[in-house]
Amino acid sequence: MDSAGLGLIVSHYVRCQSTGVRLVVAGVNPRVLQLFEMTKVDKFFRGSLE
Repeated sequence: MDSAGLGLIVSHYVRCQSTGVRLVVAGVNPRVLQLFEMTKVDKFFRGSLE
C-alpha cells in the first residue's frame, strides 16, 4: 500500500465517523498492519485489527 491508499482509507474513515458508521478493517496482511502501526492509523481501527 502506498500513501494514496493510506490517504483513501483515512478519508473514508473520517466520512464514516461523520455519518455515525463504524468502519471495520478485516484480513489485513502483516505489512499493511505494520504500516498502520508506523503511521498511527491503527488507533482508528482499534478492536477490528486484533
